[in-house]
Formats: sequence, structure tokens, C-alpha cells
Amino acid sequence: MAKIVPIDPATLRWAREQMGLSLQQAADKMKWSVEQLGAWESGAQGIKLSDARKLAEKYKVSLQLLYLKTIPDEWQVEKPKDFRRADNREDYSYQLCMAIRDARIRQSWMREYLKEENEKSLDWIGSFSGQNNITRIADWILKWLDIDRQKIADFTDDKQTLSYWIEKFEDRRIIVSTNSTHSAHKIAHAEYSGLVLYDDYAPLILLNPTDSPARRIFTLVHELAHLLLDDSSGVSQIDFKQQDAMYDPVETMCNRVASKVLINDGYLQSQWNDNDNLEETIHALASNLKISHSAIAVKLKELGFIDQTRLDALLDEYQRLYLETLENRTDGGRTVPDKNVLDRCGKLLTQSVLTAYEQGSINATEIYDVLGIKLKHLGNLSNRLQFPMHKWIA
Repeated sequence: MAKIVPIDPATLRWAREQMGLSLQQAADKMKWSVEQLGAWESGAQGIKLSDARKLAEKYKVSLQLLYLKTIPDEWQVEKPKDFRRADNREDYSYQLCMAIRDARIRQSWMREYLKEENEKSLDWIGSFSGQNNITRIADWILKWLDIDRQKIADFTDDKQTLSYWIEKFEDRRIIVSTNSTHSAHKIAHAEYSGLVLYDDYAPLILLNPTDSPARRIFTLVHELAHLLLDDSSGVSQIDFKQQDAMYDPVETMCNRVASKVLINDGYLQSQWNDNDNLEETIHALASNLKISHSAIAVKLKELGFIDQTRLDALLDEYQRLYLETLENRTDGGRTVPDKNVLDRCGKLLTQSVLTAYEQGSINATEIYDVLGIKLKHLGNLSNRLQFPMHKWIA
């Protein structure tokens, strides 16, 4: 006789609902009847171990989680503040909610790991709260991160530049992560550019991988500004055409800080010539500074080189070209599990998990919850990171 397992019906219902599925949708997905699922969720009928495993896989939770009567806080989808609009109305898709949940799980694990390693909390978070001196904040960021502008100018493409910035952030113990690019979980670039999850041990920045590297760099610095100015988590959407009155005021401030960090005003002014072709000048500046054409155009308006009408026309054209690029982009086929982990979780978190595994302080289930990877892939992951693994991997 098949074994009935002691899984709480309320936990089964939570697992389905956190996926945004109705009872009918879940039944269709599982190829089971609504009556069968309803019987398990109501407690009218016990569930077999084999069926519980199938539900856990479809609901993207560990089997062990289904045995709990109280769901851990990090698995609850707590919506962060919405910085995308002045009224802070939280209007998030199911895909974004799941990305937030997964990011909180990673952050929660990292926080506890760092505390167990006797690391100190970060004292720089919120250090510029209540201040509005954009130049002072930008100068501090450049010095603190030890940014080499000449090195950035020498990079041959935007991807190298993005990797450079991410490395600088991770050196300062900021987790830089992305949401999944799988078609079922992909988040439209129009919904969010990035989000920041506040924590005084393990602050986390989540970037939308559908954005270009140049846009992600801007978002990265923008979210760092949030950590310096505020102590709340939030979702951002970088829209250079949106009027300041439509934004949360802190969002506007963070945009200006990011612009100041990434664009050297003196260099831009030295390269400006009223007689040059505007589009060619912007392209040359964007290529040298490794920043988006839109950000350069906004800075030119800020410095008085172009008027609002010309700026609007430029932003419309850049948006059209960008959307065209997105439409023509493909997912690149089959993903490699270990590479996908690095893209989603970043080196800082991944190396910490590998170290914990070496120390024997994390098990296979926790590895899957945090990195979304099975134990058998850890060897390839450590090789990709050039991280020596001595422990036997099943």
C-alpha cells in the first residue's frame, strides 16, 4: 500500500497559491482532477509521497517545505515598496512576485551564513539618509568602489563593463542577482529595471536581464543610491521620459546620482561641439563611457546643450530602436545549469554556498532552494568559478 505522508493541507494550498494558480489551473497542469486536488487541500484525503513529490516539483518548492505547518518568512512573497510611481501603488506580475520571493530566499540564507561566520553588519547603508548633495554622494561612490574610468573606456564592449561594475559591488558585499530568463518566468523590461532588498548584512540588487548591459549598469548604480539614501526595499523602473512628478522623489534622486557617477560632466563638456552631428556625438560618448544613449541625451539636456523638444525626439527614437532589438533577441537555446546559476545568483552568493558545502553547513535541499541547482552540478559550477572543491559530490 502506498505511503500517506503527513503534509498539512493548508501548506499544500499555500504552495499552489504562491504560484498564482487557481485549483483548476493547477489540476490542468498536473493532469489531475480538481476534485483530487481539492480533497488533498481540504484534508478529506491523505496524499501519497509520490504525489507530494510531483506537487513540490510543479510548485517549485522543496518536498521538505511541504511538511512544515508554518511557512518560513523568506518564502512569503512580501511586496517591497513600488518606487516606479509617486503613489507607490504595488502592482506586480506573478513573475515579478516569484523573482522577489527567490531573491529573499537567497538573501535570507546569505544573511544567516555571514552571521555564523562572525561577519559584521554593514555600516554604510543609509549613511546619506536625508541628504541631497548629488555630487558628494556620487564622489563617495566612485571612491568607495575604486572605479577606474580609464579602464572602463578601454573595455571593448558593454558586457565587460557590466562585469567590472558587478565585481566592484560584490567586493563590497552586495549580492547582485537577476531573475530567471526562462520563458515561463521572464519579466518584461517595461515592468521593472531593478529592485533593491535592504539588509544590513546582505543587501541584494536584482537586475532585469532583458535590459541591455548599459541599462543594467545604470540600474545597478541607481539601486546603490537607494541603499545609501534610504533603508527600505523597493522596485524601480528607469524611464528617462517619465516626468519627476510621476516618480517617487527618492527615485528621481537616485537617477541623478547614477547619472553623476557614470557620466563625467567635465569630459562630456570637453567633447561637445555645436557644429558636430548630434547623433554621432551621442553615439561616441555612449561608446566611450559605456552608458546608454538615453542617459547621455538626458545629461546633455541637463547641461543645456539641447532643449526638451530635441531630448524627447531622441528618447523616442532610442526607445524604438531598443524595442526593436528586444523583439529580435532570442533566448539562445538550451541553458547550461552551472552558467545559469552564475547569471542569476552572482559570484558572491555562489562562492559562499560552495564554501558552506565544503564546511558541511548546507545540505542538498538548501543548495537547491538558494541556487536552484542540483547537487550533481556543483562540480561543474566550482570549475567555472575556478573554486577548488575537495568534498565528494554525488
